[in-house]
Amino acid sequence: VLSRPGPWLMAGCFLFYAAQWAALMAWLPTFLTRISGSDLSLAAWLTALVVVVNVPGNVIGGWLLHRGATRWHLVAVGSISMAACGYGIFIDGISDVLRIVLAVAFSFMGGLLPGTLLSGAILHSPSPELRGTTNGVIINGANTGTLLGPPALGTMVALFGGWHASGIAIAIGGTIVLLLSLLMAVVEKNMNSSA
Repeated sequence: VLSRPGPWLMAGCFLFYAAQWAALMAWLPTFLTRISGSDLSLAAWLTALVVVVNVPGNVIGGWLLHRGATRWHLVAVGSISMAACGYGIFIDGISDVLRIVLAVAFSFMGGLLPGTLLSGAILHSPSPELRGTTNGVIINGANTGTLLGPPALGTMVALFGGWHASGIAIAIGGTIVLLLSLLMAVVEKNMNSSA
């Protein structure tokens, strides 16, 4: 499994997706209560909304794959959307309502990635017996991103003295996923050509 590029590319996509998503979800309650001044109940409900909209994004990603969309297109669209929304959330001078709308869009569009990436285990596994191992490699990318994302965002804030750097960090993460999806397109095209 580790000798093939596909599982590594999908794990990399999942790593940067999860890092962005977990970092934003960890930031949102802090922003809503400390910076925006929302009460704890409203902050909890808004954060729950942002988390929950990721689910329909996952379902739509699977539906689009079933309808013939290519894996790399879905990952590219999700990553570009996350980069743009993530950058926009941290722009100075926008309203808190717009920040929440962008956070909802970020989570919804990001939902295209998990199911799309995990479905790649079937294609990229060396054999049917190794599909579980291939899935494990992909999932470990997500686990690593979830572990590293929130402290990385906190470090950006501490180093650069404000939240504005967080948008740049999230945009960079989305751009990296986009580049990995383009490499995935090449790998999958070569696999289809040789088959």
